[in-house]
Parts: sequence; structure tokens; C-alpha cells
Amino acid sequence: MYNNREDNICLIHQLQIEAINMDLNSDCQLRRYCSKCLIEKTYDGTLCINSEINDHIQEIKNNFLEKKAFYLKHNINTIETIQNTVQNLKTNFSSSFNKIYENLQAEKKRLQDQCEFLQKTLDLVNLDNFSQFKLSTNENVYQIESFKNLIKSSLDQIKNNESLQFCIQEIDKLEEEKEELIFTRQFNNEESNIIATPSLKIQCQEHKKQIIAFDMNINRAKENRMACIHCIEQNPNQYTSLKTVQDKWKKFEEFKKNQYQQILDQYKENKDHILEQLQIINEAHQEMNHQITLKLNDYYQNLTQQIEQIFNQMGKNWAICQQKEIYDNIENLIIPTCNQEFSCNLQEYYTNQENCVNLNIFDSIKKIKETLKESFYQIFQLIKINSNLQIKQKEIQIYDKITFTRSPFQINSKQVDLSLSIQIPSKLKIKSKEIQIQMLQKQKYFSFENLPSQKIAQDENCYALIFNPNNNLLVAGCGSKLQTFTFIDGSLKNQSIIVQHQNNVSALCFIKFNQFISGDSKGQIYFWIEQNNDWIKQQEILLEHTEQINQIIFSAKFNQIITCSNDKTIKIFAFTQNWVCQQTLDSHQNYVCSIALNLSETMLISSGSDKQLKVYKRKHKFTLMQNIQVEDIIYRLLFIEELKFCVQVSSSIHLSFYNFDEKQKLFILSQTTEVQNQKSCIQGFPIGFCKQSSMIICKHGTYINILKKMNNQIYRTEQSINFDTMYFYGAMSSDGNHIATWDYKTKQIQVRKLIQN
Repeated sequence: MYNNREDNICLIHQLQIEAINMDLNSDCQLRRYCSKCLIEKTYDGTLCINSEINDHIQEIKNNFLEKKAFYLKHNINTIETIQNTVQNLKTNFSSSFNKIYENLQAEKKRLQDQCEFLQKTLDLVNLDNFSQFKLSTNENVYQIESFKNLIKSSLDQIKNNESLQFCIQEIDKLEEEKEELIFTRQFNNEESNIIATPSLKIQCQEHKKQIIAFDMNINRAKENRMACIHCIEQNPNQYTSLKTVQDKWKKFEEFKKNQYQQILDQYKENKDHILEQLQIINEAHQEMNHQITLKLNDYYQNLTQQIEQIFNQMGKNWAICQQKEIYDNIENLIIPTCNQEFSCNLQEYYTNQENCVNLNIFDSIKKIKETLKESFYQIFQLIKINSNLQIKQKEIQIYDKITFTRSPFQINSKQVDLSLSIQIPSKLKIKSKEIQIQMLQKQKYFSFENLPSQKIAQDENCYALIFNPNNNLLVAGCGSKLQTFTFIDGSLKNQSIIVQHQNNVSALCFIKFNQFISGDSKGQIYFWIEQNNDWIKQQEILLEHTEQINQIIFSAKFNQIITCSNDKTIKIFAFTQNWVCQQTLDSHQNYVCSIALNLSETMLISSGSDKQLKVYKRKHKFTLMQNIQVEDIIYRLLFIEELKFCVQVSSSIHLSFYNFDEKQKLFILSQTTEVQNQKSCIQGFPIGFCKQSSMIICKHGTYINILKKMNNQIYRTEQSINFDTMYFYGAMSSDGNHIATWDYKTKQIQVRKLIQN
């Protein structure tokens, strides 16, 4: 303790150390300054204020830039001169080489003609005239020598061209200023009052010096907290430097910004939830009104028909009645012993029917009330009241009012609170299920609509498409080529074409927004990274899989890549200096069609054409945890929660959901949802899931089925899109707002956008 305290004391003035000189070449003791040291440094001119340093640095920068600019301009002019000379040389040399070429061509033609003449001449030579022929060669020798001299002189003229020598000399004139940008500072005696710390333009009232520190004591008056260099000398231990205060203020501002942003995000989420609940209430009321109106209209029409039928029977001539009808009328007169008994029975019958209807309606109203109460309770829980937020009295009373809402119907055989006395015959009994309001579970209506303007013709088959995590890039495997498109709010624009695969691209996966993996039908895998708006091959894996890659997924938490293939294996790749295979899972007996990880990436599921659904658990490596036998091939599966996944069996009319049972420690089938389907399907187009909107898109046969989670946690099919062909492939953006597809029928890449009403 003593040594630490001694280290913090200035040995010259015996005061606490206030600053340290960061120059490592200075003496250790001279680098540690107390307040008096700082004052001495200020007066002897070795410290200066930031504004003057900035001016001096700017002056050095300007001088440095001026010198550098002079040499750069000189070099540019020299290069331009060389460019012009080279251009002229290019023209002259072109003409010279053309002449040389023409001379060569003429000599070739002369020799060819001579060869033909020689052949004809020799054909005339025989025994009779052999001595008469004398072939002269002197002229040919002379022509050959002249031609050789002409070509040599032409080439020497090009070789010894003065312009080339000029270019060589000009290149030697290119120079570079060797001066470095060095900061130097000389002080003079006139700079005795310069302060070396950040300062304010405000001056101390007592010493008339700039403020450089604050007193952070909360008990001190605000107007007395600012200090200049002389204030620090008088009380060296109670002040905090201006820089420290500014740093604290920046941190405080950042903290406030984060806090306000969190509050803003929370209340935005609450607002959306409140609007959603109010929409549910509104839809429930509308549906209830519609149902009651329909039932009352139906009752009124039937009652009118019965009354008209009774009136038509009154005063009817018995002479024209059938014998059976007369017997029935007499029977009705004989059975009741008196009119009073007949009236009582009739009244009791209709009263019972009325009670039944009222009871059913009241039950429905009660359910509506419970739903309203629950919605308003959720809204009430979301509203946080604090000193910064005020809630109107009407908004606070909403929840209380709904609690005391009176049912519009009273269970009374003589009264319904519509000022109507209703008597409904037995044929019009209203079942409670018919009055249940299904709209309570309904979310906002939505659909994916095609964007006609965003269609790109693509004749080559696209077996794989994928959006990057930022949803601003789409990659499509077009045959053996990879084509990238920039993607902005549904708008596609060609970016680049990558030619590397020798076979059809069958699977794609993004690692980051600017890195992705591609796999093809022969098991080859390539890694790509974007550099300077171009895609560069980072690594290739050619020997691990021997057949088609069906799916690739990325484990971000464990930095692994997992692939499945028709070679019956699943492979896990880890990154050291390159991606290398770390583990192989070979428990499937046939093609492995699909794989998926849960949210924590501790469980892996896979499906194959062997009709097996397998669950693996991660310890140090993946080990088989459960095997589920299914009725047919599963081409698509996906985890939608930590311990819940869905699968699409190819011949099933349902999308199946599996939940983890804590007692059995196994996944069991928990729900099935009917979807548009055909009894056959093919590989490709993995399931898409948007967690934010709880939406699933899943291909089945010729359809894309879009499912949404209702308030009762059950998924329901909200839209089905028919492509009239099984041969279509696609992907959903991570935010769930767009679907990109390619189909064999239209041969187009199309974009569909989510429309909500």
C-alpha cells in the first residue's frame, strides 16, 4: 500500500500525479506530472492547445500535399507524352510491318512462279535437246540478295527507331518525392500561456483563463464547478479534466440513446399487439352481428312460412280434402281434452325452443365477452405507466367497462333484448357450434401476389434458389452456372454469372451476407466470397460426397457446415485453415433427402428415401437419438421451435408436426394440418419459415402451401398456389415478405410479394 501511494506522488512537488506523458523515450519520472508540473509545462511553452496544433498540422499537410502534387503532376505529364509517342509508333510500325508483309508476299509469289516455270521447262528436256538448255541462276541469286537486304533494313529501321529511345529516356524522368509526413513543432517564448489540454471558450471569472476541468462534487454549486489551470493549482485534487468529463458525457448519451431505443422498440411492439387485439375484437363483433342477423332472418322466413301455411289451412273446404288429411284433422281435435290443454302444450313447446335458442346465443355472447376481456387484459398488461408516459382516462377505463358489459340477450322465455318475442320451431334449433365465432382465431388476411414486372426468362433448369441474410441478393443455380441478382423490394437485377461447376447446381446455402456455398449433382462443393463486387472461389471440396448434394445448412454457433447426399451420408465440415470433414453419419439406408437443425443447434433431424426420420443429439459429436418410421419419403422438414419440427410426407394430405415429450424423452406426432396436395412430389425447394410472423411455406406436388399459426397455437393453411407442374423450385426471404420461384412450365424466375389487408 505504501509503495502504491508513493508511486502516485510527484517527487518534485510532493503532490498527487495528475497526468502522464505518453512519450516512451522520456525519463520515467519526467513522464508523470502533478498539477504544478502541468502549470510549469504550460508556462514554459512545452504544452499547447488543440486548436493551434490542428492549425500547425494543417500547415504541414498543405506543404506535404504541395510537394507531392508537383511530382505527381510531373509524372502524369511524362506518362501522357510517352502515351502519345507510343500511339504514333503504333501507327508507324503498323505501316512498316504492312510493307514488310507485302514484300514477303511478293517474293513468295515470285518464287512460286519460278517454281512453276522450272517445272514446265524441265518437262521439255529430253535426250534429243538436253545439251541445248542452259538454266541461268545469276539473276535469281541477285533477286534473293536484294530481298534479304530490303527486309533487314526495314527491321533495323524499326529496331533503331528514335521514338523508342525517346520513350526509354522519358521513363527515367519519372520521379517520386521521398519526403515523409513528419510532425514537428517549435515553441517560442510568446506562447507561454498556451494550455495543453482540451478547453472551453468559457473563461474562469477569477483568473480569466480558459476552462479545462470540472469539480464533480455534487454538493458544490453549479456555477462554481468549472476550473482553469490556476484553480487546479490552488486545489489540485478535487478537479476532473474536461476530457474525462466529455468522455463520461458521451457514455451517458450513448446509454440514454440505448435506453430510449429499447423503450421505443418495446412500445412499438406493444402498439402492434394492441392493434392486433383490437382488430380481433372488431372482427369478432362483425362476425357475431352477421351470424345473429342470418339466424334471425332465417327464423323470420321459416316462421312466416309456417304462419302462411296455418292461415291457408284456416277456412279450408273439407269437401275437397283428401281422406287422410280429414283423419289427421279429426285426430288433432280428439287428442287434446280441451282448448286450454292444447294451448298450454303449444305454448310450452315454443317456450322450450325459445329457451334453447336464447341459451345458445347467450353462450356465444359469453365467449365473445371472454375473448374481449382477454384481449383487453393483454392490452392492459402492455401499457406501462411511468413518469414519462400519460394514459388518458378513457384508455384506462376500457378494461373496466368490458367487465360490466351486459349480455344483449336474457335467458327468459318471454323476452329477448331486441324487443322481440321469438318462438322458433324445432326444425330451427341452433347448435352452439354453429354460432361459435371462428373469426376469433383469424389473423390479418394476407396472400402472396405475383409481381408481373419482375419476371426473368431462364431456359436452363433452376434446381436451387436462395436469398442472402440481408434479403438484398438472390442466387440461382441455372444448370451448371450460378447467377446472382441484386434484390430490392421485389426488384431483380442481373449482377454476375459464375461458371465453375461441371454439373447441375442442386443446393445453396449462405454463411454470411457475402459468402455462400454451392453443391452439385456429382457431389462437388464450392465456397464463394464477394470481393470488389465479384465472386471469388475460396475453396473447393470434390471428393467427400460421391453423388448429388440435396441440402446444405450452416451451424453459426459451432461454425460448421452440414450436407446430405444421395450417397446415403450426412457430413459435418469444420473450419480450421480450410473446411474439412469432421464427422460422417451413415445411418440411412438410402438417399438422404433433407436435414435441419433446431434453434440451439444441439439437435439434427434428417429424412431419407428409406422412409426413416432420424433425430441426432449433439454432445461432442452427433449421435443417433431416435428413429421414426414413416409411411413414405420425406423430402422436406424443418425445426420451427426449439423442440418442435414439421415434416411433409410425399404421399400425405397433411403437414405433420412433432413435439418433444418430456416424459418419454422422444418426439411424438402432435398435430396434422391439411394442405393442398398431390400424391407425388420431387426433391428440391426446402421448407421456408418466418419466425416473426409464424408463417410456413411448404411445397407439395404442384402447390406451394402457406400456413399461419392461429391464436390457439394451431397452424392453418391460409393460401395455396398451384404451378400446374411438380417441377418448380424456389426460396422464401428471411423476413417472409417475398418468394422467388422458377418452374418448368413458364421457364421464368418469378417474385411474389406478401400483401396484407
